[in-house]
Amino acid sequence: TINNESSTASEDLKINYTGDEIEIGFNSKYIMDIVNNLEDNEISINVGTSIIWTNNDTSMHTATSIDSKFDSGYLYENQTYEFKFLNAGIYTYRCSLHSGMIGKINVFTENGLLIDPTPTPSPTSTPTPKSNNQSDQISPPSSPQSYY
Repeated sequence: TINNESSTASEDLKINYTGDEIEIGFNSKYIMDIVNNLEDNEISINVGTSIIWTNNDTSMHTATSIDSKFDSGYLYENQTYEFKFLNAGIYTYRCSLHSGMIGKINVFTENGLLIDPTPTPSPTSTPTPKSNNQSDQISPPSSPQSYY
């Protein structure tokens, strides 16, 4: 059943099944069609999932990873770009033509972990002076001297 006024769709199936427990999956293109219509700019997927960006706009757009992991190039109306996420991590992307268009993709490992690849800076220490004695520092002579 499709309800265009509320932008919803549902399908009811009556099934009599007495076998072992099964998992039901959806075609990834179907899921991405749904994701492309979400208002949220963050999604979570599993490693090995492909995402397809479709430009449904008359303006040109890009899907460009902030850290240069992927770049669709310019997408004109109805053009698509597909990228398969082979590594877990957090991928931030944007449209390079429209600064306000940003998104984030959380890619989980096979065992359900989210690995943030952002390096954590190592703590650094500020050097402290050994003493107030400045004899080891070079300074100009206090009185003019002749070197001839």
